[in-house]
Amino acid sequence: MIFNYLRYLFLLSSVLVFGCADTSPDIFVEVHGQVLATDAVIKAYRNSDEFKTQKEVQRQSLIKFVNEKFVGDLLFRVAGYEQHLEKNPEVQTMLQNRKRHLLIGKNGVLFQSIVPANIEISEEELTAFYIKNRLELRVNHIRVQSLALADSLYQLLKNGENFEQLAQNYAHNYRVNEFFGIGERDPIYEMAAFELAVGEISKPFKNANGYFIIKLLESRERQLPPFESVRDSLSEQFAGIKKALFMSSYFEDLHRQFNEKYNDKVLQEICRTFENRNGDYKLNSQRLRKFLDEPAITSDAGQKTVADLVTFYESMSREASFPILQLADAHALARMTIESDLMFHDVLLRGLDKHEHFDAAMRSLQDSLVEAQYYQQFIAPKIIVTNADIEGY
Repeated sequence: MIFNYLRYLFLLSSVLVFGCADTSPDIFVEVHGQVLATDAVIKAYRNSDEFKTQKEVQRQSLIKFVNEKFVGDLLFRVAGYEQHLEKNPEVQTMLQNRKRHLLIGKNGVLFQSIVPANIEISEEELTAFYIKNRLELRVNHIRVQSLALADSLYQLLKNGENFEQLAQNYAHNYRVNEFFGIGERDPIYEMAAFELAVGEISKPFKNANGYFIIKLLESRERQLPPFESVRDSLSEQFAGIKKALFMSSYFEDLHRQFNEKYNDKVLQEICRTFENRNGDYKLNSQRLRKFLDEPAITSDAGQKTVADLVTFYESMSREASFPILQLADAHALARMTIESDLMFHDVLLRGLDKHEHFDAAMRSLQDSLVEAQYYQQFIAPKIIVTNADIEGY
C-alpha cells in the first residue's frame, strides 16, 4: 500500500535526523558516508513556505521540513550507490551530456573563466546608460553571413543605394522592427542601434546571428523611474552587455584557433537545395540524401557532417535562421554547427574540467542522477495505487 510505504519512509528518515548529534557541525545528516550539509538545509529552509509562516525556527518544523525535502533523497542515494547505479549506462549518458553543459553552457566553467567575475562600471557609464534607457528605437536592418558581403553593401549604401531595397533583398523574414528598448534585443545589436541618430546607418557589426547593418528610423522617449531607484537593475543590465562583448570576442578567436577547414564541394550542394517558396526560402533536405555522411567541416576538435548541419539548421528558430544561398552562408552554418565542439575542446586544453568547482558540481549531479535512477528502478514499480486507496484518501 502506498500510504504505508510512505509512512515507513518518513519514520525511518526521522530516526536519521535525530541520530546525527555526533556528526560535524557542517553536516546536518550523514547516512553511510552520504552527507547533507547544514548550510544547504538552512538556505533551503529560509526560502521555504514553512519558514515564512514561522516567527522563529522550531525544531519540530525543521525536522519535518528536512524529512520531506531532503532525507528521502538521501536514502535513495545511499541505496543507489550500494547498487552501483553510478555505473548505469543511462546515468553515465546523462552525466556526460550534463558535463558538456556544466563546462560550456551559459554561466558554466568556461564562461566564468573568460568573463570577469566583477564587471567594473563607472558612474559616467551608468548615467549614460540610464539616458539611453529613456529611449525606444525603431530600426531596419540588413543581415548577411559574410563580412565581405556586409562591407560591399555598406559601400553601396554610402554611395546612395536605397537601404530599404537592400534590406528586402538581404534580410531573411524581412520586416521593419517594432519599437524596442534596452534589454529587449541582443546586447551587441542594441549597442550599435543606440549609437545612431535618426536616419543614420551603422557600420557592419557581428553578433551570434550574422553580420548586420542597421538604420535608425525613429526614436521616442518613455517615462522611467528616478535614477537611484533603478540603479541596481541598470547596473545588472549593463554588466550583461559587457559580458556579451567578452563572449563575442572569445568566439571570434575560437574559430581562428583550431584549424577549421570547409568541404566547399558539399557546402555548395547545400546552397543548391534551398528553394524559393513565395519569397520564403526552404531547405529541401531530401536532395542531400547522398551527401549526408560527407564531412562538411573539420577542425582540431573533430568534424561535422552534412547531416549534422541539416539537423542544426532545422532546429534553429525562425528568427535565427537564414537562407543558405551563397558559400559564405554555408560557411556560417558550418561554424555554428561545430562551435560547441570547439568550446569543449578548448575547455579540455585549458584544463577547466579539473577545476574544483566543476568537480563539486559533477559530484552533486551524479548524486541526483543516482537518486532518481534508484527511485525509477526500485521504488516506482512497487508503488501501486488502488481504487480503495484513492477512495480512502
